[in-house]
Amino acid sequence: MQFNIDKFFDRLQGQSLSRQAACLAVAEEIEDAEKQKLAFVDQASENPAFYKFICSQINSYILYLNVLYNRITTDEHKKLTKQAFDADKASVYHTMKLLIHIDQYESRIKSGR
Repeated sequence: MQFNIDKFFDRLQGQSLSRQAACLAVAEEIEDAEKQKLAFVDQASENPAFYKFICSQINSYILYLNVLYNRITTDEHKKLTKQAFDADKASVYHTMKLLIHIDQYESRIKSGR
């Protein structure tokens, strides 16, 4: 599984989908990404840096998918467009910065710094 929102978005645009079908496709992609994340759990002890990296990639991907899902479910946009998704990029960026900050804080607490 590739965690590339642009490729997933292109895949959705290449299909004739109702709003409900698009939401279902996004929800299934989120579920698949969560399963992939669980598949890497065994790497946590063997290679913690890799595990942290891949989880970060998957979490970012899931966050983008959730934004996409939220946009699809609103009546504000009658058509799934890249502009609708791009409008949320700033929010996603700030959310990711906050999550990174929280992770760093929790790491410092755990290490006693």
